[in-house]
Amino acid sequence: MTAPNAELAWRVLDQIDAHPELWNQMKWTQETDCGTAACFAGWACLLSGDKEPFAFSVSRRAVELLGIEYDESGETDGHELFEGTNDRIALGWLVAEYFGPRPAVTS
Repeated sequence: MTAPNAELAWRVLDQIDAHPELWNQMKWTQETDCGTAACFAGWACLLSGDKEPFAFSVSRRAVELLGIEYDESGETDGHELFEGTNDRIALGWLVAEYFGPRPAVTS
């Protein structure tokens, strides 16, 4: 069993909050006038050091990086995180539900 990567999930939300102009939940990644925009899964990959263009399935890689488990039907427990219709409020709720509260910062 993979441990959920709450630190990465919360870093993705921090990225979205700090740069909402670079968040597009409908695209894995997209070049814009402001730079590279990405969805939740895309940012999980980019913040983990993956470079685009990606040579892998972004959703599968994000599942791996975030430590999300697959259920009996083959769906990921956290597949809702990647839905294109999510707004920032929904993402915050889903992250808290799947990963728990924000991890304490260690120095």
